[in-house]
Amino acid sequence: MSPVSNVRDWQTRIRLWAALVMGFFTIANMLFYGLGLVSPDAMEAYANAMNPVWLLYPLYFLAILVHIALGLWKLYRRNTLSMPLWEATQIVFGLALPFVFLPHLYVTQAMGYFLPFRENYVDKVLLTFPSVAWRYVAVALIIGVHAHIGAHVVLRMRPWYPKVRAWIFLAFLIIPVAAAAGYWVGGSELYQSFTAGRLAADDMPHLLSATLQSSVQVFDYATYGFFLGLYALIFGARAVRIVAQKGRRTVRVHYPDGREVAVVPGTTILEASRLGRIAHASICGGRGRCTTCRVRVEATEGSVSPVGDRESKALARIDAAPDVRLACQTEGLSGVVKVTPLLPPDVRPGLARAETPDTVGRDLDLAVLFADLRGFTKLSEGRFPYDVVYILNRYFRDMGEAIEKHGGHIDKFLGDGILAYFGRKGEPRDACRQALEACVEMAKNLQAGNAQLATVLDEPLSLGLGLHFGSVILGEMGFGANKAVTIIGDTVNTASRLEQLNKVAKSQLVLSTVAGAQAGLDLSFLPMAHASVRGKTEKLRVYVVKDVLAELGPLIVPG
Repeated sequence: MSPVSNVRDWQTRIRLWAALVMGFFTIANMLFYGLGLVSPDAMEAYANAMNPVWLLYPLYFLAILVHIALGLWKLYRRNTLSMPLWEATQIVFGLALPFVFLPHLYVTQAMGYFLPFRENYVDKVLLTFPSVAWRYVAVALIIGVHAHIGAHVVLRMRPWYPKVRAWIFLAFLIIPVAAAAGYWVGGSELYQSFTAGRLAADDMPHLLSATLQSSVQVFDYATYGFFLGLYALIFGARAVRIVAQKGRRTVRVHYPDGREVAVVPGTTILEASRLGRIAHASICGGRGRCTTCRVRVEATEGSVSPVGDRESKALARIDAAPDVRLACQTEGLSGVVKVTPLLPPDVRPGLARAETPDTVGRDLDLAVLFADLRGFTKLSEGRFPYDVVYILNRYFRDMGEAIEKHGGHIDKFLGDGILAYFGRKGEPRDACRQALEACVEMAKNLQAGNAQLATVLDEPLSLGLGLHFGSVILGEMGFGANKAVTIIGDTVNTASRLEQLNKVAKSQLVLSTVAGAQAGLDLSFLPMAHASVRGKTEKLRVYVVKDVLAELGPLIVPG
C-alpha cells in the first residue's frame, strides 16, 4: 500500500516551518537586545542594518498565529495528558509565552504599524523599560527553554547531533540570557541618557500619550483574558469530548502480556499505551521522527489507519517489515488491534540514532558460505608464530578478495574459518550465482597461493566449502564495543554442517540442491548425496564437488 499524505503529516510540517520562521525573527530580535551589553550605538547600527528585515514582520506575526493555533489544536486532539516530563515542560512554557510575549511584541513592534510616527531603536527599549522590564526577561528565558526542547526533539535522531549537542545547548542558553542582560544593561544606559537629556534629537523616544498608554493596557488585559478564556475553552471542550466518547470506545488494543485498552476510533497506539499506563518507548515524544515506538501489528484490513508520508520515511530508514508500524502514527479504527512493541520502554537515544536496516534485525533470504582451511593445526606445529600469522593472513586476504569481488560480505573469521553471505541486495538467483563464482575464485586464489608458498609449506593448503540458501536473521548483536552486524539462523547452521561433510566425502565443496536450483544451473552431472542436519529429521539433498576448478570452473562464468 502506497503511503498517504494525512492531516497529521501536514500539520507537523506547517508547525515546523512556522517555528523556523519564528526562530529566525526571534534570534534577530535577541541579537539586537544582546548588543546592549556592548553599547547603545551597537544596537542602533544593528537596527539600521536590519531595517529591510523588519519590513517582513507581518510574516513573523502570521507564523506566530499559525504555530499557536496548530499547537492548541493538537492539544485539544490529545486523548491523554500522560506524557514525559520534558514534553509537559515544553507545553507549559509554550502556554505561558503569549501572556508575556504578545504584549511585549505589540508595544515594541506591532504598534508601530498604527502610530503616526516611525519607531526608532530607542523605542524598542524605552517603550517597555523600566516599567515592564521584567516582561522581556521572562520572554527571553521562556523562549530559550521552549525552543531548546523543540530543537532537541527535532535534531536528536540525527547521527551528527551528539557532536554538536553541547554547542546547541550553549547557544540556546547564551543567546536568551545575553538578550535579557543586554536589554537590561542597554535599557539602563538609554534611560539614564534620556532622563539626563543626553540623547540626540533623532534618538529621542516617542512618549505615549495617555490615550495610547490606555490602549496598551487594554491590549494587555485583552491578551490575558483572551488566552485564559481560550485555554479554558480548549481544555473544557477536550474534557467534554473525552467524556462523550466513553461509550464509543469500540477499538481494543491488545498487548502480548494480555492487557487490553479500549479506545475510541482514531486513537493512536501510543496514546492507547499511555491511557492504559503501559510503558512504551517513544524518544521523540510521538512526533514520528524516531522509530523507537514501533510495533508489530496484527489486525484485519481496515482496522488501522494507512501509512502516512512521515511514517513511511521513518520506517524506510530501517527497512521495516510490512507489519511493522509506528505506534505514534498508527490509529486504531475498528475491532481488535493486536500489537507487539519491538523495543524496550527504556531505550536510549544513542541506540535509536544508530539504527539502520542492518542493525535493527530483519529476515532475509541469503546464500551462506562457510570456508575452512584444512590441516591448519598440523601446519602450525613447529613453526614460528609470525610464520603462522603470515600464512593465515595471506589465506584470509586471498579468500576475502574473492568473496568481496563477487558481491559477498564477510560476516566473521572463525579461527581459520570464514563465514560469508551473498544477496543482501538483489535477487536469490544473483546471490547463489555470486556465491558459486566466489567459490571458483577462492579455489583459483588458493592454487596461486600454494604455488607462491611452495618452498614454505610442507604440503599445499586445502579448502573445504559449504553453501546453502535460505532465511537468516541479520542484525547487530553483541555487547558494547564488541557489537557487530551478523547473521544467525538455521541456514547458517546448515551451511556449517555442509562444510564439515567435506571431510567425509573428501571433497572441496558441498552445496545444497536448494542453492543449486536458485542459481539456475544444471548441476545434475555432480554426485548427489543426502546429508543429515542436526535438529532435523528430514535429510537434505546436496551436491558434492571434488574439485571446484575442474568441475565448476567451466560452468561458472562471472557476471
